[in-house]
Amino acid sequence: MSVLQRLVTAVQDWPVLVQGALGSTLFWLVLLIGQRITAFLSSHIALQSKQRRQANVKNQLLRLHALKAAAVPDSVAAAGFASVLLYRTARPVIKALMWLALGLVFESVLGVLGVVGFVGCLYYLLTAFNIVRPLVFDGDIDQEIAKLERQLDELDA
Repeated sequence: MSVLQRLVTAVQDWPVLVQGALGSTLFWLVLLIGQRITAFLSSHIALQSKQRRQANVKNQLLRLHALKAAAVPDSVAAAGFASVLLYRTARPVIKALMWLALGLVFESVLGVLGVVGFVGCLYYLLTAFNIVRPLVFDGDIDQEIAKLERQLDELDA
């Protein structure tokens, strides 16, 4: 008999009034803890969401600046922007490798943890690819850069 089964059997032997009080207390604790966790996560996710939007706008700006610089013959700036984009890609690639390593390590313990690690790895690899995807833009680059800079200013405020 497991510990949980023994605990349930012991509680069932208690008077109904005590069982009801225990159930109410447990419900209250779960509700209290759930509210605290939800409050923490929602503020954390909102902050992360704002930071992700800022990072996406910065990546788009860098990509457009790189595309604009690449249009100028013998532009040194194009190489500089390409280097910055590759540098910004390094962090998600390292995170992907960490998720992959953790997935491989924990797969032997529990197969589902391996899948979680592989999915996390894929997410970060796709994030990295999004930063360095092919530079293509049809339209007025200067106008789009100005629009993105306004968005970035609004996000910073």
